[in-house]
Amino acid sequence: MIADEIRQLIKLQEKDQKIRELDNRLQGMEERVDHLKGQIKELKRKDKKREQKLEELKKESQRKNSKVDDLDYQVRKYRKQLDDDLISFKEMEALEQKIENSKRRMEELEDEAISLMMQIDQRSNQREEEKEELQEKVKSREEEIEEVKGDKKELKNRLNEVKEDRKEISERVPQRALEKYRRLKEEYKTPVVKIKNGVCQGCKMSVSENTVKAVRTGREMVTCENCSRIIYL
Repeated sequence: MIADEIRQLIKLQEKDQKIRELDNRLQGMEERVDHLKGQIKELKRKDKKREQKLEELKKESQRKNSKVDDLDYQVRKYRKQLDDDLISFKEMEALEQKIENSKRRMEELEDEAISLMMQIDQRSNQREEEKEELQEKVKSREEEIEEVKGDKKELKNRLNEVKEDRKEISERVPQRALEKYRRLKEEYKTPVVKIKNGVCQGCKMSVSENTVKAVRTGREMVTCENCSRIIYL
């Protein structure tokens, strides 16, 4: 009977709508997992950048201390020349000027090194707090990922159940009606719609009195003359 075919198609349509809804929810969950993974990656990237900045400060401090040592060695070398070598007054003045310049530069470098050490100490203390904060944020997101994965698993099971129900329903629909439904479903989310007050609820356009009469008789499957959807009262 046509009425029974329509009822089965309506049930099939409801299952298709549910499948579409579940698929969208699954897609949203996958996007959420990807977003959370991206957040974790970004958090770790920023933390690595902070760690690299601290290492750069340490290296810069080492370079300055190394320069101080080099200058100190040079000063001692100049002094030895002054003490041990037979040199002219002009050469002596030049060496003394070099010693003075080196000592002045040593003081500047030592001040800079001290300033760097203070920054390093401050940053090192901050790093401990930042690492703890990073662990908490990463843990929170990882826990949410696991929670979403659990929800996804339940949703996939539900989706499989609905697909099984749909399969059973489709097996009860005559092939001719099923093919028509499939073709319409490629164009519309709702291939089967009501007529209400002479208006197709799919395209919202009026249908002819003859079409309404044909639907009432229930002798054949009737389609909307405007949008070609399968219609029923």
